[in-house]
Amino acid sequence: MKSDGFLWQAFLIFAACAYTPLRVWAGTPESSALLTSALVIVALTALGLGIRAIFVAKGADRLGTTYAVAIFFLAFLSTGLLVEWTTGGRWIGLGIGVLLSGIAYRLRDMGLFRLLMAWGAFFLLLLPILSYLNTSNSGEITISANNALITSGFESHPDVVVIVLDGYPSDSVLREFHDFDNSAFYSDLGGVGMTIDQDVRSNFPATMLSVANTLNLDYLVGEQHLSPSDIEFLYEMLGGNNPMARILRENGYSQTVVESGWLNSRCQSMVDECVAMPWPDETVFGISMHTLLRGAPGFEVGYSFSRGARHSLGWLENDLEPLLRNDVSDYVYVHVLAPHPPFFLTSSCEMNPTKALSGFTTGAPGLTREQVSIRSEGYVDQIRCLNGVLPSVAEAAIENDAIIVMFGDHGSDTGGQLFLEGSEWTDADIRERFGPFFAGYGPGCDFDHLGSLVNVSRRIVACLSGDHLPDLATRAFVHTKDWDLTEIEMEGSILG
Repeated sequence: MKSDGFLWQAFLIFAACAYTPLRVWAGTPESSALLTSALVIVALTALGLGIRAIFVAKGADRLGTTYAVAIFFLAFLSTGLLVEWTTGGRWIGLGIGVLLSGIAYRLRDMGLFRLLMAWGAFFLLLLPILSYLNTSNSGEITISANNALITSGFESHPDVVVIVLDGYPSDSVLREFHDFDNSAFYSDLGGVGMTIDQDVRSNFPATMLSVANTLNLDYLVGEQHLSPSDIEFLYEMLGGNNPMARILRENGYSQTVVESGWLNSRCQSMVDECVAMPWPDETVFGISMHTLLRGAPGFEVGYSFSRGARHSLGWLENDLEPLLRNDVSDYVYVHVLAPHPPFFLTSSCEMNPTKALSGFTTGAPGLTREQVSIRSEGYVDQIRCLNGVLPSVAEAAIENDAIIVMFGDHGSDTGGQLFLEGSEWTDADIRERFGPFFAGYGPGCDFDHLGSLVNVSRRIVACLSGDHLPDLATRAFVHTKDWDLTEIEMEGSILG
């Protein structure tokens, strides 16, 4: 392509617009949202070409305008950290972008500058590709689903509803770490017939392991290293391809999955009915974190999680009961991304995004005690939001003679323990993170004294089949940042 030709100039703008979206996509290939990234790239490129056309129509030099637009878009899409690092960072970033654009326009006739622009465009596209190839080296799968478990034919076929409340802790965790008494909510659930187990424990401190472990009806892992392929396999289980779903489908159930808004829990092949997450998905918000939109209203860190949580809660309130009234044996799996941070949902479930409540943890290095306290209050508000919805959801399921369980996959993290290696966690860190909420109901089912979350699905299958599936002993694992798992003791002073 000629350096002064339209296709070449369009390529330069495309490269500038594609770098950040491709960088975000390449960094998380196991939860890739290539289509969303592609749509963002096409939209940005079209915008860039449109701006170029306007300036050219007003008499500006074509090549100089191309250079200026490409440089400005690259600066806008890649200097988001200035928002955090400097006072007035967004305006400084815009100023830098305009200044560099002007310089690029002035240097349009310099041969060396043209050469740098050409090689720079190829380099911008090469970096994400190399990053993708590096992170896509998935390694060997060392875990497998518990597909050998066979049960006899089910004695009954009531609907089954499983609701995962991401990060909803036990009453004892709320009292100790958040100074909140949740007994009124427990009373509401008990009033409609739910069984509350206040002593149940998580087996893992991370969602993908905790939930996949529960849906597997057995322990998935031991003390081992998880490869990227293992992690991708766990995400597939979260999306509906798991032993719990398999056993129910083999007995005539139709699986409905309500996507959470987290890309790693998207519907998989065994799902019969998929309730899609709201769009735009978290890829768009991940891209915004690199741009000068970082932290702008509507682009706060974690915004898509809160939108997903509202979507899931709305579905539970409005669409669950009609589904339970049909003539099909339904297995409904809903993952609600609350009370997990960010804490944008008020106690009445309205959206109120602010920078102080954004992000994906409650405690973190660098946060003051006051900041953690504010975030803890936001966490409690999201608990109140859920508490206003869940009793009526439970009542609707029970009135339709369904089995329903709702549980947190782990507790909270006010100690900032997610930024530490598992070996560095204190007893308080473990006590907080491994103490989840659980409530269940089912005609003839026993949800007392579960021990740990691995037994939840075992109790459901045992209730439906009449088979005796003994509870598994409580085991718990922490992990390093490189996903090396270590088993820990869950006795004595650790859990109180």
